[in-house]
Amino acid sequence: MASAKVRAEVLRKLLRAGARSRIERLVDRLHPPDIAAMLTELAPEESRAVVDVLFSAHRAARTLRELPGELLPGILDVLPDKQVVEMLERLPPDDAVGFLEVLPEERRLRVTGGLPVTRKSELERLLSY
Repeated sequence: MASAKVRAEVLRKLLRAGARSRIERLVDRLHPPDIAAMLTELAPEESRAVVDVLFSAHRAARTLRELPGELLPGILDVLPDKQVVEMLERLPPDDAVGFLEVLPEERRLRVTGGLPVTRKSELERLLSY
């Protein structure tokens, strides 16, 4: 199987060519841990494009929770608050709290403010532990 570096280079070429349908097919064939490994090889703007594809396929949350902890903040930094809110709504509570913990406090407050009241309360309760 191809390494994350090789996949990342193929993905870069597809991104430069604007071949979104081919990017979607490539990402669709990979498991979340493989995509997460590939994301670690990409520049932030490249990662953002791939995460957009993952969002359209409803796979972003599952994939991003596979990222090593030190890389997650960098990926979350390039995502708009609305996309982070969407992920938090899809993730199990423990995983959602893990995402919230890496956000700066100001952004965490903005993001949780976009959640439904019951979900926000649940996550805030878990964050307090």
